[in-house]
Amino acid sequence: MKKNVWFTVTALILAIVWIPGSALGAEKTLKLGASVCITGRLAKEGGYVKDGYTLWMEMVNQKGGIKVGPDRYRVEIVFYDDKSDPQTGAKLTEKLITEDKVKFILGPYGSGITLATSAIGEKYRVLTVACQANAVNIYERGFKYIISILPPATYYLRPVVDLSQKINPPVKTAAVIWADDAFPEYCGKGAAAYAKERGLQVVYEGKYPKDVKDLSSILLEAKNRKPDFLLGGTYFNDGLLITKQMKEQNFDVKMIGLSVGPQLPAFVENLGRDAEYVMGCEWWTPYSPWKDDFFGTAKEYAQKMKARFGYEPSYHPTSASVAGYVLQLAIEKAQSMDVDKVTETLRNMKVTTVWGPMAWNKAGQNTEIHSAAVQVLKGKMEVVYPFEGKTANLVYPFVPWGKR
Repeated sequence: MKKNVWFTVTALILAIVWIPGSALGAEKTLKLGASVCITGRLAKEGGYVKDGYTLWMEMVNQKGGIKVGPDRYRVEIVFYDDKSDPQTGAKLTEKLITEDKVKFILGPYGSGITLATSAIGEKYRVLTVACQANAVNIYERGFKYIISILPPATYYLRPVVDLSQKINPPVKTAAVIWADDAFPEYCGKGAAAYAKERGLQVVYEGKYPKDVKDLSSILLEAKNRKPDFLLGGTYFNDGLLITKQMKEQNFDVKMIGLSVGPQLPAFVENLGRDAEYVMGCEWWTPYSPWKDDFFGTAKEYAQKMKARFGYEPSYHPTSASVAGYVLQLAIEKAQSMDVDKVTETLRNMKVTTVWGPMAWNKAGQNTEIHSAAVQVLKGKMEVVYPFEGKTANLVYPFVPWGKR
């Protein structure tokens, strides 16, 4: 009887030792930190970023984690709400590093917030993989511990400017407005400079507060210059406001191009038919030709996002998912969790992911630039340029408000 009891106890002990996830046989965990906009004026965009990080985390864990030598690391992301505020984001980033002891930072939404949070990462020598921060001033400070997924913001609206010169008749005059914040300002100023370079006459340039609630004055000033083309360096909420108030003012142009707005499903959800014909640009679309061994094709990635979160992704969640993936690739290539080794490995990598070709300069900027012009047509975002990758024909000129 005693022998049987001893055998049973021994068997139970061995079973406990070998149960996956038990204290003695536990898998290792890589803890990452992400302070993103869950509330505040950038909550819509921040929500997309959180979704993108979440999808990558769930997928990498389903695939067995990140492999480093004989070990596999399950990914855990600690999320906080920065409330769309740079100072809050900086405080939370410090908390993630000093209290939560995260190994790496996955960046917030927005260049203005990342400008603040990346300074904290640099202070503590913790790498930030910035999925949604491409304002040039972030990368002019000589920081070592930051890597961008997006190419520079100054290039973002170039496809719609290029398209404006390939249509018949070509656009001749443009008004450019932008929000007083890092990303939209670089978008707007970059678009104005490039429009002039392409031979357009820029008849108006104007800046408005980033938390603006009324754009009627600046739109009226632009309208009085009678531009063929309105370009906006925007976030989502001011993209909505511009469109609504252009209709209210009966402000007709031949083309409208906004940096943030038409790419997002919520743009049509909020504006309905008034969203029709508005244009934007996309660093990535579900129709992009690229693929990788992790996410598959662009179409397959989009299907995964839709199955998990119920919407077809824009570049916002995609860039977040890819931020996680390139960090994973760097860790696996370095075969180390050492921050300096991983950072150096990532900066010297050249990879092609579902996002497309990616490579980085000494400042940490992604130097591989590829983007498309999109237009809302029949309630759906369609690619209209480059022509060889289009999913629909451009509607030009913009149908006047009074003839809708």
